[in-house]
Amino acid sequence: MRAGQALLSGLLVCGRCGLRMNAHYNNNGGALRYSCDRMASDYGEAVCQSLMGAPVDALVAELVLQALQPAALEASLAVASNLEVERAELDRHWRQRLERARYASERARRQYDAVDPDNRLVAGTLERVWEEALADEAKPDFAVTGHAEPGSCGLSRCSACILGSGAPPAD
Repeated sequence: MRAGQALLSGLLVCGRCGLRMNAHYNNNGGALRYSCDRMASDYGEAVCQSLMGAPVDALVAELVLQALQPAALEASLAVASNLEVERAELDRHWRQRLERARYASERARRQYDAVDPDNRLVAGTLERVWEEALADEAKPDFAVTGHAEPGSCGLSRCSACILGSGAPPAD
């Protein structure tokens, strides 16, 4: 059972007797010690061994981080790859939306040009439709979707931050 702040509480095994070592805290939890006192409490023998917990925990934490570092790099590369794919998909959608807006405005212009000038009601309606299509074409999609303009992803900066030391790049 794990309790307290000890990293190896309930996991550390004594090298002499093979029993699990206990975590003990002194000074209101300020100082940690791992000790094997099971034989002493059960059979009245001497304590097998006792050692300070902070250096052991620091060493184990460092070794765990070293072991996980290749996996973190692999995960970072996967995230960067996923970002590139997502960005390309967003760019494709943006360009399709822009193409549809251009087509709609061109179609509205052709309809307006084809109307008989004597039919003012239809011409006025077609002019309004044409102006709305031109406004839609002029409105940038990235402002509507909340995404950056295509080509301004900054993915290399993101990748450098992810794959680097973890510190954000300087502006």
